[in-house]
Amino acid sequence: MKTTWALAGLFVVLTIMLSGCQEKEPEVAADWCAEHEIAESSCPFCNTGLIASMGMCPGHGVPEALCYQCNPDLIAAFKATGDWCGGHDRPESQCYL
Repeated sequence: MKTTWALAGLFVVLTIMLSGCQEKEPEVAADWCAEHEIAESSCPFCNTGLIASMGMCPGHGVPEALCYQCNPDLIAAFKATGDWCGGHDRPESQCYL
C-alpha cells in the first residue's frame, strides 16, 4: 500500500513539474522592429520623425536618433541595414576616416 501512495505522489509531482514544460510559441514584443532589431518606438529607420524631433547629439555631431555611441542598441540596426564599416567599427554613413 505504501508503494502505491509513493507512486501516486511521484506521479502528481511529475505532472506538476512537466506542466510548465510544454513548448510555447516565442513571444514577440508588440514594440519590436524585427527588420532593424530594435524597439520600434525608437527605430529611426522606421520612424524617421525621430531624427528631427530629437535634434543633434551635442557630443558626437550626428542626429541623436542615429547616435550609436549614445545608444549602442542602434549598432544592430545599422548592421541590419548594411550600414556598417567593420574596419572602423561605426556606421558607414558616419565613417569619415
